[in-house]
Amino acid sequence: MPDNKKHHFVPKFYLGNFSEDEKSVGIYNIASRRTVTRGNLSNQCYRDYFYGKNPEIEHALAGMEGSAAAVIKNCLESEAVPRPLSAEHVILSHFVVLQNARTGHEAEAMAEATDKFFKAVYRDELGDPDSYGIGFDDPILMSLQVSSRVVPAIYDLKIKILRNETGIGFITSDNPIVRHNQYFEGNEHAGHNGLEQAGLQIFLPLSSKYLCVLYDAQTYKIGEKNSRVVSVASDDDVAALNALQWLNAHENIYFAEGQEGFVEAQAPRIIGRRRGEKSIVSEQATAGSKPDPVTGNTEGLLHEMRPGLNIRLKVGCIKLRRHPKHRRHDFRAAPPRDKEYSNVVQQFARLLATKRAVPKDFFAFAARHPSAARR
Repeated sequence: MPDNKKHHFVPKFYLGNFSEDEKSVGIYNIASRRTVTRGNLSNQCYRDYFYGKNPEIEHALAGMEGSAAAVIKNCLESEAVPRPLSAEHVILSHFVVLQNARTGHEAEAMAEATDKFFKAVYRDELGDPDSYGIGFDDPILMSLQVSSRVVPAIYDLKIKILRNETGIGFITSDNPIVRHNQYFEGNEHAGHNGLEQAGLQIFLPLSSKYLCVLYDAQTYKIGEKNSRVVSVASDDDVAALNALQWLNAHENIYFAEGQEGFVEAQAPRIIGRRRGEKSIVSEQATAGSKPDPVTGNTEGLLHEMRPGLNIRLKVGCIKLRRHPKHRRHDFRAAPPRDKEYSNVVQQFARLLATKRAVPKDFFAFAARHPSAARR
């Protein structure tokens, strides 16, 4: 029997948490502004051979999804968050990072970034750069490969569950992992949503009632210090959290039965704020470089970043600390949350890239690292 060609980039188990019967789900298509109240769950968020015709990647992702489904089920049924650095914590972290790396939106963002990058490098040789399209055959495989090596970057983020106490349900999308940074909102000059950067927040709706948030606890406070679950009782707060999905979505919003009225009411207020570009490539001249006497070109560095969401997020239970560890900059990228830990993650990523380690070796590697005694 041939391998399944229908590769889902958002797992069916995940969308099933927004379904009453685990067969259908509400859909709002952003381009057509059309609502489908009971769309076929199995026909959402997939592309034929999205991960290529070698079934190895699809099978590996399916195994990860099975483990993640059990962890998320426990979160929903027990209102429990994984204990820090437990097996469940590691599983959830892998799911979050790899889910973010495997969507249709990410494939297009990778393709856009590659095209812009190479055109910037070779613009003089290409003549008319806009007449060319430059990219990789399988950009999503590169995204997964790179992302899988840096999962430990988010092990330091604190995790809490937000419980929705209102009549408006949480929604999700075909690009459900939202990376945001309230602390650096308004900084359009440099990236601030990297996995290692200070102020990072990661939002993942788990169902219409629950939303998981991973966040930099040196920058924000969410609820009481020792609480695992934080209630959200304001319609405005739910609308703000749902706005993150609207702004991050690729093509479709998904919602539970009976929520179409709220979804259709929010759509016209938010769709116009969606970003057009998925990637920004800019060039910065190297300090002290002089123009080439023949071409007039100067040496410089190319910088690629993903544009932030067009939002000023305000949610009652999410508070900025009075004295965050890191200082905010308007024209510079957010610094690493912990520079020494970032170095550990990057060094381990290089070991993974050269096949001198496997992911399960990370904790032993970190414990032996020279910086361990200082952390």
